[in-house]
Amino acid sequence: MLFRRISGIYESRKRLLEDPFQFRGIREYTPEDPMNKINWKASARTGSLMVNQLNSAVSGNVYILLDVEDETVWKYEEIHEEGIRLAAAAAEYFLSRGIDVGLITNGKDCKEKSEIFLAGQSGRGQREKLFQCLSRIDLGQDCRKFSDCLEGKKEFLLSRESLCILITKNQYGELEEIMAELGEKNQGSVYLATLYSEMELKIKRKQRMEVLRWEVKR
Repeated sequence: MLFRRISGIYESRKRLLEDPFQFRGIREYTPEDPMNKINWKASARTGSLMVNQLNSAVSGNVYILLDVEDETVWKYEEIHEEGIRLAAAAAEYFLSRGIDVGLITNGKDCKEKSEIFLAGQSGRGQREKLFQCLSRIDLGQDCRKFSDCLEGKKEFLLSRESLCILITKNQYGELEEIMAELGEKNQGSVYLATLYSEMELKIKRKQRMEVLRWEVKR
């Protein structure tokens, strides 16, 4: 249900960017497709519902923003491990649909000792690269504030019209502001808060920034 909701946000954004004059082809209908995209002549010929595919004004892509910083001396390894699993699941979900996926995290590589960044691509090779990056995050290393990390990548993300999915337990003003800006200028962003049941969700939904809660079991 979580990824179907995120996928709905992506599809809504994609429809905003689609060029109705650039016909790309025909494919089978899915429940997420609006009725006005159905090609009734092609559906009659094939005996099943078919929809028109349109090129987007920009290439659709998703960037997963994974924050593994602990703001206090307390360590939240369970939450960060769940965040890594969610990042892997989100990558798998979008890559299986032919969508370019990239990764930005303040987590450090266990071998290179540097922050991990993977540019967006699609295909089986990208899946393997992304899973390898996630598996090599060393939660024992100190990492910088994720808002500082995103500040340096903001222009990069804006230039690619990326749908940004933030996975984090942290809820502070600078991070919220950056995600709201990415949402507004990129036609959408997702703030996915990974929290224990007793933790309060403080971030409020903005016009183009969806806020979702994912409860982590102890």
